[in-house]
Order: sequence, then structure tokens, then C-alpha cells
Amino acid sequence: MGCEKGLLTHQLEVPAATHHPVDDLAERVAGLPCSAARRHVEGLSALLGLMAGYGVADAAGKMALQAAFAKRANEQWGVAPPSARGPASESHNFYQDRLALREECGGDLRLEAGGERARELVTRLEPALAWMGAAARRTREAARASVAELVGARTVPFWKVAAAYSDRPVPLDGSVAEVLAGAVGDASARCADLGSVTPPSLDGDAKALPLVTSIDLLVGARDVEAWSRGEYELVMGDVHDTALVWGWALQFHEARGRVESAMVRALGALSRPVPLVTVLASRRTGLLPSEFPGPVVELGGVSARASAWRLPLDDLFVESDGTRARLVSKRLGSEVCLYNGELDSLVHTAFSLPRIRPLRVSLGDHTPRLTLGGVVVQREQWRLSQAEREALLAGRDDSARLRAAVSVWSERGMPDCVFAKFKDERKPVLVDVRSPPLLRVFLNLLEQKEEVILSEMLPSPDQLWLRSASGGRHTVELRCTLMWGSEPAAGARE
Repeated sequence: MGCEKGLLTHQLEVPAATHHPVDDLAERVAGLPCSAARRHVEGLSALLGLMAGYGVADAAGKMALQAAFAKRANEQWGVAPPSARGPASESHNFYQDRLALREECGGDLRLEAGGERARELVTRLEPALAWMGAAARRTREAARASVAELVGARTVPFWKVAAAYSDRPVPLDGSVAEVLAGAVGDASARCADLGSVTPPSLDGDAKALPLVTSIDLLVGARDVEAWSRGEYELVMGDVHDTALVWGWALQFHEARGRVESAMVRALGALSRPVPLVTVLASRRTGLLPSEFPGPVVELGGVSARASAWRLPLDDLFVESDGTRARLVSKRLGSEVCLYNGELDSLVHTAFSLPRIRPLRVSLGDHTPRLTLGGVVVQREQWRLSQAEREALLAGRDDSARLRAAVSVWSERGMPDCVFAKFKDERKPVLVDVRSPPLLRVFLNLLEQKEEVILSEMLPSPDQLWLRSASGGRHTVELRCTLMWGSEPAAGARE
């Protein structure tokens, strides 16, 4: 069962957090004392050669390299791309469009936010994050109760619990969303401010577990000068459950070492009633897991550190009385808590730090834009009726479907540019009702999926303050890691 669930490792296992896995694997295979290793090294060298030409290739060349890479990997090792393995829910592939090769580019823009503008980023977020923190703690307690009920009154190795129950649904808290939905006076309004609802305290019990999250913030302003004057709109984008100003996210940062050092000190300053442990799972999503300070348990992934503080796989146990459960370490002799790492499972939710999730408020067919503390915490949203779905899909050609879309958009009062979030798709797709190619992608997905939520593009196109020399407009996110439970270490806000 451990092998089937990807819990066990071997000597050729590539460290989960390494940035260049093919290079790492080639080095490991090269050390094998057998003739078969040479054939594998030759194959891996061929893959590295294809990868080396990817960055300079044009679009057609990149497609050819993708195909050549996938063909070589499949023919020599029987490794198929995620899209060929089945639905994303079965393959654990977060992005159905993820390809074998990808490239990440570093630009030359340097942005420094300081003084009043920087302080506003934190203070404006506090009301929303207080609500999200309350929901996270309630969800964690519900998850612990669910695991206790599943395990019963016994003590079980953690890896067995993870293998058996991680696919069970997470009992998400709905009470916070209900409170916020009740504060919306007019569901037909375009925007609703929830500032009249008193948020819970962020401080809480001194013995409570700390909160750690990373928020992708978007600033909407006419230009950078308007932002500096305070004429801007702050929009909450993706919400992450861990400190993502770390590792691969800093690969282009010229002061990566200094920033990571500050983050280590900030994490170290967090009050913790129990030790915090990193569990390294196998890299099934294409996203690099983070290895934080402290002990590490290799549960399908291996540490990238030469002298990591490893706890054996069988060191962690779940102690349960059938009602409450806790995670304990034999070597440490105490209860422990896990760092989060974008692993949205029942077991990880139960035994990790409270997992911060975005607020999700729905009032049915239409939900206004929701603001808290001067921050847009949820964009204006629409749900399509069955009649609207049928009208959009009834057209026989692009022209007919374009006319139908313009009619639906006009009747619902939607802006030209929206994002469509389909069930079981992790990322939304951009829809511009004026663009037949984008509309075609949206309608193709609409034919396959039963549920979709449309949300406004915010910042809107005229709020994209970053302009290129040629006049092009570009989106920008500011990734901010925030922590509660300690005083920030010097330099931790960088």
C-alpha cells in the first residue's frame, strides 16, 4: 500500500524540492555499478539536450521539443505525460495543461514598496485574514474529529493513516461564509462592503497554533504614480497555506540568501506549543514542495539537504480515542504539528498548522464584489442558468456563438473580460466576449463541465499600471507572506 500511495522512497529518488530533477537523476544513475546504467544515462542525456534548446526555440519549435521529449520518455521508460493518464482527479495533476517541459523567466523590473503603501498592504488585509484564520482553525478541529472517527480508539502509524484516508473529503467550515453572506444587504448590487461585521481577534489564545499564509495581491491603478499617491484598489488573488517566499519562488532574486535567512528567522520566532515538522511528499503536482526549518519526515519525497534532521517514516503515530486525534513523535516524545505545503487532504488538514483558505461566499446566480478593510476579497461573480448554457452552446458556428455570448453578457451586466472557473479545474480561463478564440476555448469546456463560476477581471484592463515601452499592459502580483503568533524578525518583511 505504501508503494501504491507513493509513500516509500529509494536510492534513485530525486529530492522533492530540487529545481533540476533530470540533472539530479542523471547524476544518481551515473553512479550505479552496472552496464544497464549507461543506457539510462544516454537517455537522460538526450532529454537534457532537448531541454537545452527549449528556451531559444520559437512556438513551433517548442511544440516539436515537447513532442520529442514525451516520445523519448515514453519509448525508453514507459512514462506518459499527465494528460495521457486520465482525469486530473485521478492523476493528481493540478494543471491539466501541464506539459513535460516548461520555462520560467526572470524580468528586469525592480519594485520596492515602502512606507505608507507597504504598511497598508498588511493593515488592510487583517480583517479578511482574521475571518480566514477563524475558518482555518474550525476546519482543522473538524478534520481532527473526522480522522478520530475513522481511526477509532487506537494508535496507528501516521503513514498508514495518510495512505488510507487522505482522499476523504475535508470538512470545510461554512460558518464564516454564512456570517459574511448574511452581511450582504442587496444581492443584486455590484459591490458590497462587509466592514460592518466585527472580525474575530487575530491574537487568540497564547497557546494556539500560529498562522502562516502567502497572499498574492494585485494592485489596480491607472499608473504607478497613481498608486504612489494612494489612488489604487487592492485585490486579493490566490491564497496559499504556507510561506511561499522561499525556494523556487526566489530563484531569480538577486538577494535570495538574505530573504530566505529572514524567513527562517521569522518562522523560528513563531510561538509553538508543539514542534513543527516538514513532511516531504512525492512531487505529484509539478509544484516544488518547501522544506522548512526543523525535523523532516520523508513520506514519498526525500530531503535536498546534505545533513537534514530526519525522522524515520515510522516515527510518527496517530493517537485517537475515537473522538479526538493527535499526531505524536516517538523520538521527540511529544505531540507534533506539520507545516503546510499546498496539500489539501483530510489527514494533512487535521495535523498541520491551520490551513488558510480563501473566503468563498455565494448568494446564488449573482454575488456582488465583496470588500473587507478596503481589500477586494472576492470578485463579482455570476452563475449561468441552464437556459443560458443552452443558448451559448446552440450556435452552429463562431459567429452565432459570438452573438449568443454578447446577448448573455449584456443581459447579465457582465464586463467583456471575465474568468471562468470550472469544477475540477484548478485554474480559471480568461474569457473575452469580443474574442472568438477565447470564447471557443470557454465553450469547449462548457460542453464538458456541468458547473462554472464567472468572475470579473479585476484589476480591470484599464487598471493594469505596469506598461511596457511599446504601450503593452501587464498583470502584476505581489506575493506577501504573513504570520501571526510572534513579533516579526528583523528583515522579515522584505
